[in-house]
Amino acid sequence: MNVTGTAPSSYFNTSPSTSTSTTGTGKSTLSEQDFLQLISTQLKNQDPLKPLDDSAYMAQMAQISTLQATTQLASDMSSVKAIQTNTTAASYLGRQVTLLDSKGATVVGPVMAVDTSGTDPQISVNGTLYPLADIQKIEPYTPPSTTTPTSTTTG
Repeated sequence: MNVTGTAPSSYFNTSPSTSTSTTGTGKSTLSEQDFLQLISTQLKNQDPLKPLDDSAYMAQMAQISTLQATTQLASDMSSVKAIQTNTTAASYLGRQVTLLDSKGATVVGPVMAVDTSGTDPQISVNGTLYPLADIQKIEPYTPPSTTTPTSTTTG
């Protein structure tokens, strides 16, 4: 038991060979749960006559808050990226695209639909779904002109 009021250095060892989670798997980073467990262990094992220094405790709490904020930020950024990708795909509706299919053939046609059911949206060109990464060129779509023959009457 540590009686000095500070955590032993072994509490902070994050090498993959010695740091373990509650499931027993090695890891090289600490999670929010690991921080809470660490603080709990420190509080249980501290000398009541020499409690943990307030500044050290506050620094650890700040680290936990930073970890929580970083985790939330990463989650939010993933959501923003997914929304932006879907919005980009939807903006191609009605536009003519030139793309390369999986065999390297050039495909040209209007984007008629967007499929967002998978992890990455796909566009439908000429009845086939393609990933956005295959697009090489985007242009306004001009439907082929249909001319009707004019009849001339003499008389």
